[in-house]
Amino acid sequence: MGFSTESEGTMGTEEFLAEAESPAPAPLAAAMGPILGDLYCWGKTPLVTPTVEAVRGDKLHGITSATYSMAALMDSGVKVLEGPADPEVMEALPEDVDAAVYGDGFAVFKTREGQLLSCGSGQEGQLGLGGKCLECTLPRPLRSLDGHVVLKVSAGASHVAALTTIGDVFTWGRGFEGQLGLWSKVQPEELNRALFSLALQPKIVAGVGLANAVDVACGLKHTAVVTKSGEVLTFGEGLLGQLGHGRVTGSGIPRQALPREHGAYPKAGGGGEGEEAPETADAPDPFVEVACGWGHTLCRTRAGRLWAFGFNSHGQLGLGDRDIRYFPERITGGLLAAEDATQIAASGNVSACVLSPSMRLATWGTNAEGQQDGPVVAPAPEEEEEEEEEE
Repeated sequence: MGFSTESEGTMGTEEFLAEAESPAPAPLAAAMGPILGDLYCWGKTPLVTPTVEAVRGDKLHGITSATYSMAALMDSGVKVLEGPADPEVMEALPEDVDAAVYGDGFAVFKTREGQLLSCGSGQEGQLGLGGKCLECTLPRPLRSLDGHVVLKVSAGASHVAALTTIGDVFTWGRGFEGQLGLWSKVQPEELNRALFSLALQPKIVAGVGLANAVDVACGLKHTAVVTKSGEVLTFGEGLLGQLGHGRVTGSGIPRQALPREHGAYPKAGGGGEGEEAPETADAPDPFVEVACGWGHTLCRTRAGRLWAFGFNSHGQLGLGDRDIRYFPERITGGLLAAEDATQIAASGNVSACVLSPSMRLATWGTNAEGQQDGPVVAPAPEEEEEEEEEE
């Protein structure tokens, strides 16, 4: 999950949120949009937590989280809120780092110039540094991406996806479940698994199309991409419906989960076994943003409509129940009945969005205001204090 000036959508695990001890957001320092200046932090008890004074008055540019980690991108540099906060790593980073994503035991950083650096454990290639460097303590640049300017980076448990400024998507790391999107349509599954179970360096995802993507996000073992034409493509593990292709075990080939016209469709879609995906409407509302949690996917259209599919035992799809969705359905209840979304995020079994025009933060899923099945507003510290005084 992540909020930033550039849309961010990384992932977390079920364990990360199942162990959460704080049922509602607690103030740590400052958040997003026009009210940039307050950061709210919730979930599992942080391993490393700076004091409010440590970040107060330091402008927040973005926040991103993954399996067991969270990092805030401040004017003064990267501050790790939860996860491996090795001072040597922080000191070794360039001053212009503006994005950080964490997977299982590794980290990838992006500079404002679009260069990537990585460090940690990369036995499955998730560092992207090649076979001669499967582990490193300090961040090293991914030289194989020299000549490419990275706009966004996202991390799963053991794989990474990067979107370049021209619209190419590169993936690397673990690909056994197909989450790298590198499989060939003309080869049998066994051969695809043998050839693409690991990628030690970034490889372009030809199945997405060259210079054809505008957003990318990684779940635990799946990946989602939004194309320039407004379609949503997904690949990787699909047992929980997180690909939106129906009841499938997975796909190593990027396949369409949502066509651009689907965004304007006013009703919820099919989700049961043997059911057909709903027909599309004539007036298109193309998709522009995607976010992935542990086993679910969120998609946002240009007009601010949200669609969701995948694992839903904690209500993280926001559809008013806790049934798995194998096909995409539009979120129409709760706060989204009256407002649109301007930015989305997902992590573990939680979903979130910024509402427009109120610019409030809405959350749903595990421990979102007592585990809600639909969007609710995260309370601000001032509201909590007022309630206490009244009592």
